[in-house]
Amino acid sequence: MTFSPVKAPETLRLFAAIPPPQEMLWIQKKFQDHLNRGDWKWMRTENLHLTLCFVGNIRSEVLPGLLESWEKVRWQFTPFRIWSDGPAWMPERKPRMLWWRYKKSQEFSNLHKALHRAAAPFKIRPSAWEPHPWPHITLARFKGSRQGPGWLPEVDACPDYLEINEIQIWQSLLHQGQVRYVPLPNRFPLFDA
Repeated sequence: MTFSPVKAPETLRLFAAIPPPQEMLWIQKKFQDHLNRGDWKWMRTENLHLTLCFVGNIRSEVLPGLLESWEKVRWQFTPFRIWSDGPAWMPERKPRMLWWRYKKSQEFSNLHKALHRAAAPFKIRPSAWEPHPWPHITLARFKGSRQGPGWLPEVDACPDYLEINEIQIWQSLLHQGQVRYVPLPNRFPLFDA
């Protein structure tokens, strides 16, 4: 019996991100224990991440060019920290997500912008970058009405900061009706002078 090779996907849905600190898994569990689970779609622990730059769809054949562009970006930045701002319902006006939010940072904004500009020539659809994005980890999305409850349980032992010391490439995959975020082996450590 012969098998035909698995065809590589024609497009890849990509983003640059880093994994959360280990404490974030405990924090998410604590929120799950205290909030009505039926109203929430909790992020699977393997999908938790902090997005540095959302790329979107690219054609698979341009992936080497994107990797080469991001390799150049990494030399422009040294490792830095973003400081924790704690849990927050977002967006602020009509909340429908639970974030672990970090304080806005010029270094983070500059890295986001540089990654976005480097990725722009490879995207299938151009999109604008945010001038000053809010670093965050999405823990859950509210189902039903568009608004989450106004309270959050107290959290002990939360991390004060998150170290941004590399760029990782993640792929968004649809598997058996569920979205999975999978880190690719490509990592770009920031320049450590």
